[in-house]
Amino acid sequence: MKSAVKDYTLTPAADKRTADKDNESGSKVLDEVKILLGEQRYNLWFSRDTVCRWQDDKVVFHVRNAFAAQTIRTHCQTEITQAVVNVFGTILETSFCVEQRKKPLQNNAVQQTALPLTVRHQAHPTAKTATPHFKSLDTFLQGTSNDVVRRAVDLALTHHCEINPLYIHGFSGTGKTHLLEGIWGKIKRGSSKEAGTIIPVSFAAHSTPLYMTSEQFISLFLESIRDNGKSGEKFRSRFNKISVLLLDDVQFLAGKEATQTEFLHILDLCMRHNIQVFLTGDKPLQQLPLRGDVISRLEAGLSCGIDLPERDLALRICRQMVEQRKLPIGEDVCRMTAERYGSTVRHMQGALNRLHAALLTEEGKTLTLPAAEKVLLDFPSLTRVQMVTLKDVESAVCETFNIGRERLQSKSRTKAVTVPRMLAMYLARKYTQSALSEIGDFFGKMSHSSVISAQKKVDQWIVSGDKIIPALRRMERKLS
Repeated sequence: MKSAVKDYTLTPAADKRTADKDNESGSKVLDEVKILLGEQRYNLWFSRDTVCRWQDDKVVFHVRNAFAAQTIRTHCQTEITQAVVNVFGTILETSFCVEQRKKPLQNNAVQQTALPLTVRHQAHPTAKTATPHFKSLDTFLQGTSNDVVRRAVDLALTHHCEINPLYIHGFSGTGKTHLLEGIWGKIKRGSSKEAGTIIPVSFAAHSTPLYMTSEQFISLFLESIRDNGKSGEKFRSRFNKISVLLLDDVQFLAGKEATQTEFLHILDLCMRHNIQVFLTGDKPLQQLPLRGDVISRLEAGLSCGIDLPERDLALRICRQMVEQRKLPIGEDVCRMTAERYGSTVRHMQGALNRLHAALLTEEGKTLTLPAAEKVLLDFPSLTRVQMVTLKDVESAVCETFNIGRERLQSKSRTKAVTVPRMLAMYLARKYTQSALSEIGDFFGKMSHSSVISAQKKVDQWIVSGDKIIPALRRMERKLS
């Protein structure tokens, strides 16, 4: 039976005389991967007999079967890339060598019939570069919806710690992670003239940027607590030698008091030692369900948002994706895909994945517009005509709570009215493009501060698992 993993070919046995130094470096990579993933996730993906070696300027992971190789590449490539950088100080090509073993592999003996899975990292001729898994700033397309954020990133890169921290917020699929990965890669490349930005000396040769998701931050902190008790000194020491901290999706720190306390210490450490901090989240600062002292620290820097991509930008992004995948798709199909599915980049990616799958069964053919529409017939579109309005929110709330619109918009302070009204303002902030003043005016002539207060209150209900949450989820399904 043909293997489900397509990238494998038979290779000869690896050299058994691998130097001790190479084995030691490989072991350090595995140790770094374990730290980045956390022990629980590491044990889930890596078996006990997984061995890592530095062979012929490549980092090679020896695993027991093709399924393990594919699974590790899918779930752990980002952490592997960061681990290699931490150990070797640069990006190296990584591959997986699948072996047929009768007994566990020893660190100095490799048995073979191997099938390598290689993830190639094309090296820049003069500089260190990010991997294909870490997107580049060069591929971040600029438009009206993200222009302010992109200029803020350039400002932070060229004026080290003058705006610190820089917090970027926006809906899922608007490019926040792309920006963080691009910043990481640009700093790793050091001082270079690229895309009009000159990286300053402080970000040059010896810079050490650290990219983490909030999940990784939480896992590392909890692991440190288990190993070292309540003291956070050892955990904080990890951040002493970095020049830049990039933390993705800070909203996931919500409800984790000890982790937020440690995060606050890390922020203070970064401010004291001139470590530039870049953060992303899904809400503006005042709507983040984090503690007030954390929000206060973040307010000392700069907060700016990315909006949903406008039509022109969505089309350019779609063209870029098609070109990167080398798909035989015409301009008419690109325009249709961007128009129907371009409200978020991820939704558009999903549509292109369907088209790509259809093209695999029609090798050598160009996908026509009628054929593409047929392929996407049951794929839900998110056209801008369908964007949620304040009246849509009002209808969903009134129907769920069996309350009249006049009463919802009244000045009544009874719980039967104030709770639905707070939920309405929360949903309006989440699903519409309306300004605070518009939302407040629509729902009972409230001030913009009342809208912010309602947002915070509902966030607290969500964190605490309040009994009102099922009703909120029903309304969200109506609006999605």
